[in-house]
Amino acid sequence: VLLGYSAVTGTTVRLLHCVSIQEVSRWYYDAQYFCWHQWWQQAAFVVIALNLFPFIFTLYFASLRLYQGRISGKIFLLASILPFPYLLSVFLHYVKKIMTKRPDYQAIPSTANSIYDEEHDTNSSTSIKHSLLEVLCGPFTKPQDDQSNGRTYWESILIGRRFLIIVIGWWQLEHALMRSVCLTILCLVFLLHHISQKPFEQSCANVTETVSLAILVVIGVLNVGLASAGS
Repeated sequence: VLLGYSAVTGTTVRLLHCVSIQEVSRWYYDAQYFCWHQWWQQAAFVVIALNLFPFIFTLYFASLRLYQGRISGKIFLLASILPFPYLLSVFLHYVKKIMTKRPDYQAIPSTANSIYDEEHDTNSSTSIKHSLLEVLCGPFTKPQDDQSNGRTYWESILIGRRFLIIVIGWWQLEHALMRSVCLTILCLVFLLHHISQKPFEQSCANVTETVSLAILVVIGVLNVGLASAGS
């Protein structure tokens, strides 16, 4: 899911890529199709609204709860497949917690008191949880005290970055220059955010990511120059 997210999102938004031809909105890749009259465009919009976009926030909250031992690995996998229902259930539990005013009320049924307390889990569930945590949180900074969550949620930040870049690249702005400027500003924000947070445990990984994001900013600036020259 994590590795294929960008490909699925890119393919889905391309189904919604429309242009105006003689004041008629048509599909960019085959102008014989009118936009918003095709069932697959409506399905693509539903997938984005109910799966791809909610997945970012589901990954954030579910990663934290999985690390804290508040949900099991199986629940996490189910939430990844059905992100919108999971977010809805979390919201309803949160509202119920506020209404009941019980400070000890837990939004998600707990399977363990902490990540190190697995006595109520089966061996299978424990194995699934540890495997998931290794993929989700392995390279990132772990909590140092009870007041911090570390950066165990950072995979959701990476997924969110990809989503924003794909959407802005697809968004029909007035000119290529404006789109290039938006993408460059976005990459600059990513760079500054990464430098301020330093999410990886190993310093070499943080440096490598910093260099990678800096290169994206440079490429964006070059694209802005080329787009301004072309316009």
